[in-house]
Amino acid sequence: MLKRLLIALVPVVLALPPVQAQDAPRPGTLVRAWAASQAALGTDLERVELRERSEWTLDGPFGVRRTRMVARVAGGPDTEGWQRDPVAVEVDGRRVSPARWRELEERRLALIGPQTEQAARRVIQLHEMLGRMEPAGDTGREALDGVPCWRIDLVPRDRDAALERYTLWFDQAQGHLVRSRAVVRARRSETPLLITTDYVRVEGFDVPRRRRMEGTAQTRRRLRTYTLLFKYEAAYSDFRFFRKP
Repeated sequence: MLKRLLIALVPVVLALPPVQAQDAPRPGTLVRAWAASQAALGTDLERVELRERSEWTLDGPFGVRRTRMVARVAGGPDTEGWQRDPVAVEVDGRRVSPARWRELEERRLALIGPQTEQAARRVIQLHEMLGRMEPAGDTGREALDGVPCWRIDLVPRDRDAALERYTLWFDQAQGHLVRSRAVVRARRSETPLLITTDYVRVEGFDVPRRRRMEGTAQTRRRLRTYTLLFKYEAAYSDFRFFRKP
């Protein structure tokens, strides 16, 4: 009896229309809609405060240096308005003063170059940077940690820009920004700087919760050229949003 029932069901199942997958949105449409929703939410946003835990690793022929820091970060809508105030700084496991950290930070900026540093800052200010980019193909499908996402690749309109490529992943179901990855042309290096950021939604805003940056740079010492590997990892938490009265 069961066998007959199964045989009878086969033609019915084969005759059913296939399940239609969700149509992929146009990349420009998706990015503009996301950016507009975030901008609308932040029309009266005056200031953001957060907590940052980070580690810089510089690996070269003369050893490895690790700088760990806990800092309070605060700023407004523009890239120049952000300020980082170190709470605790360690270099190779030893506590140092914030003044020493600023000295090391200046060396790091000199190492990667001002153009690369400016591009890295634009990555943080995603909304400002999107106006300089355009889609580089159709919207793709890709799962991140089991979450179905739309993948969008962007390239700069200015072909001489240090930021060569930007990839965004959006949650298909919710439209949240899940991850971004930037490819930045690094100074004095044959390999690009990669900046990967994971996001979380807080009070409607898609804010970074984790960032990883890695690349190489060349430096000269005693008439010889050396390649240095640097890596930056940071976690962000305790977001607070202050709105205009």
